[in-house]
Amino acid sequence: MRVRNVAILLVLAVVGTAIVSHIDGLVARADQEFGFVAGSFALTFTDAKGNAPPLHMWSMFTRDGQILSSHETDFGFMPAGTLQSFEGCDPDVPGAPRPNEKHTAGFGSWYPDGASVAFTVLSRRYDPSGTPIGTVRATGTAWPSLLANNNIGVTGTGFLDFFGTSQDPVTGTPACSIDVTFRGEQIPKPTSDIILLLKHTPRVSIN
Repeated sequence: MRVRNVAILLVLAVVGTAIVSHIDGLVARADQEFGFVAGSFALTFTDAKGNAPPLHMWSMFTRDGQILSSHETDFGFMPAGTLQSFEGCDPDVPGAPRPNEKHTAGFGSWYPDGASVAFTVLSRRYDPSGTPIGTVRATGTAWPSLLANNNIGVTGTGFLDFFGTSQDPVTGTPACSIDVTFRGEQIPKPTSDIILLLKHTPRVSIN
């Protein structure tokens, strides 16, 4: 039994080392090819058909391939005309987009794919009363670039896929899919001048 346990531990150690090595390789490749992708970005999404006004999002890309995002519809906000983006979606199909639905923050992953970055992000959907109604999945491709102001910019295309509560948002077929384009740039890191200014700015205490 002891020999068997030792063998199992050795197998787990080998598997764990392989996983860590794969992650290290991904991080190294990301640093070499897309090191500038890591960081937070201010993004603007637009219906590819031009039927609706743009929506704004903040997204954080980590070095190890994770994404965390928050956008304007998180608390049910829908700009006038947004519903026009849902034209072609059958409102009677379970999982179809609903007016004033709310979304959680998005959680996902990204991966370098040649000269671009592929990504998938999932957010839970709720109706105005707080009842779960499914998932919205954002998938697409982003092309990072260096802007004239030396900041990192990104442009891309993708899809917003809507799923009902009984549908699998990873492998299932969406109830509705909307083509989108997006653009944005990295939220600049504090410069040495700003850091120095903050250090010497008086703080006001509120009692």
